[in-house]
Amino acid sequence: MPDLVRVQTRTVEWMLASLLVAWGLGVLAPGDALTVGGLAALLAWWPETAWGAAIATLGAARLVALWINGRRRQTPIVRVAGSFLGAVWWAVIWYALWAGTSAGPRPASMSYYPVLIGFELFSIYRGAFDARRMLGGRPCPPTLP
Repeated sequence: MPDLVRVQTRTVEWMLASLLVAWGLGVLAPGDALTVGGLAALLAWWPETAWGAAIATLGAARLVALWINGRRRQTPIVRVAGSFLGAVWWAVIWYALWAGTSAGPRPASMSYYPVLIGFELFSIYRGAFDARRMLGGRPCPPTLP
């Protein structure tokens, strides 16, 4: 039963990491994905292919950490760092879309980026408790129904 609980508490992290990979691959696909709204501002720092590769790599690294966490040893600190970077990334995207479309209609995607940020924060919370349990011997908090 403990393994089932562990899998249930990581499902959100698996989904968020997979979304990062999908987002990065979507940007790497042919076309100009970062020309919507304020996302074009990101191109001042890096080209589109670099953004796509970086975000897909972040997601893939999180997937590897989750796989290691379930198979070999616990990686809560890596999971917390990945969730933090994911939350920052989703916040950047949300803000860029919001700022870039202040004069016109906003895309529907603006409504789900805050949800992704919220679940990243939840993943940070879960990872921090797992780290505390691993380092200090305290029990992990109960899972949500």
